[in-house]
Amino acid sequence: MNIVIVGGGASGLLSALAIKKYHPTYNVLVIDKNNKLGKKLRATGNGKCNMCNIGDIKNKYSNEIEANKLFNKVNVKELIKFFNDNGIATRNYGDYVYPYSESANMLTDTLINNASKLGVKFVKETKALDYKNNVLITDKGKYNFDKLIIATGLGSSPKLGADSSFISNLSKHGYKINKITPILLPIKTIESTKEVNGIRAKVNLKVISNNKTYMNEDGELIFKKDGISGIVTYHASSFIIRNNLKNPDIVIDFLPGINNVKNLSNYFVPELVNYLKNHNQKKVVFHVKGYYSSEDSVASFGGVDFKNIKDNYESKLEKGIYIIGEALDQVGLCGGYNLMWAFTTALKVSKDI
Repeated sequence: MNIVIVGGGASGLLSALAIKKYHPTYNVLVIDKNNKLGKKLRATGNGKCNMCNIGDIKNKYSNEIEANKLFNKVNVKELIKFFNDNGIATRNYGDYVYPYSESANMLTDTLINNASKLGVKFVKETKALDYKNNVLITDKGKYNFDKLIIATGLGSSPKLGADSSFISNLSKHGYKINKITPILLPIKTIESTKEVNGIRAKVNLKVISNNKTYMNEDGELIFKKDGISGIVTYHASSFIIRNNLKNPDIVIDFLPGINNVKNLSNYFVPELVNYLKNHNQKKVVFHVKGYYSSEDSVASFGGVDFKNIKDNYESKLEKGIYIIGEALDQVGLCGGYNLMWAFTTALKVSKDI
């Protein structure tokens, strides 16, 4: 059995290792267009790699039905055990799970090295273009396969090698490709923020549109020269884009739970005090002017529609074609949810293939 995997990122690398673990006689080949495997994975979590999350997944994924289907079959404990059994010890910070080393490089290299020891072959600097009659066509040649696993990204962080072209080309094979949009990214605001550029604050952020609250979350806000950033902002961008909200209010409370504030100087640096005084309150309402580019996004919204995919991630349209990870129309919030989706779809496919 010849298995070819397109994409040497999180889902591609884990599936390569897991397939050889579960099916030692299979031949496994990974094709990646970059000169270094796992480039985006190595950078995740500021290089620390928040690999999964043991908390409740409610309201954490854009397609909660598909998330529940997956995690009811392969739960996070099984995923963590797989890592532990393959040389990657883990540690928790609350619900967040990291490699014990807190090194994304270590995790990535361990997956690659263990897979290589089992006989997985890697071909780098080779771009997959298309496939036909069980042959993968690349810019460097052709590769025969019995089963093909598509584990490519959707274009977020292109400087790390992300590229959505292979997924976009799947429309030629009859797949419905939902619009690919960068998500989980900083927001450019109509209101000026230049005077507080670089300042961080713990806040409560609400996204409100037509008197409906779409998000209510505590977290760290980071001011940029023309907008706002930080995980709480990334989540705000996700809710706004996914719900197609028009001109929502982004209401930020800089002192959540504290009322009757008499002296802001007791709480904040002078620059932020002056900024808040100019707004005459501890709460400030921002409005979206635009978003930062895909270079700044953590993930993308869109991809292959689940209507084209079976529960085991095999295509309904083509026998022997599997689509996993970020290539599917699923995006999670920050906190390990996107990597957990990528790794767990890979683990599921590797067992069933």
